[in-house]
Amino acid sequence: MALITVRDLVTRRMSTQVPSLMGSFATAVTVTVAAGFASLSEPWVSVTLPLAGLILAASGFILLGYLCSVLVMRVGEVGFIAPFRYSGLIWALALGWLVFGDWPDPVTMLGGALVVATGLFTLFRERFAQGPPNT
Repeated sequence: MALITVRDLVTRRMSTQVPSLMGSFATAVTVTVAAGFASLSEPWVSVTLPLAGLILAASGFILLGYLCSVLVMRVGEVGFIAPFRYSGLIWALALGWLVFGDWPDPVTMLGGALVVATGLFTLFRERFAQGPPNT
């Protein structure tokens, strides 16, 4: 979450001359390098053709997700956008359970709830600080 926040802050400060796809590509390269280092402690497994297809599809979806994140951070209000980004936790829970049959332990669920509650608190605090809408 800390690295995503850093990426979002850097994205907000990026020159309009830098294409959004470049920010997405930089994020993808950074994650790939970090995952490469993390994989050094794991045994290597041969990649089968079906697995290569899944990796390629996942890469495309991740790059599209990064691009959408960069685009929305460049044009949207952070206080409004942030709570919607937490919906990714719900999607991760649902897909992890449906695809892998995995459900997080109570401590992980508590951490996720804390992150979501913080985001909602920030949204409501920002809305309250702005006062009632002008009609």
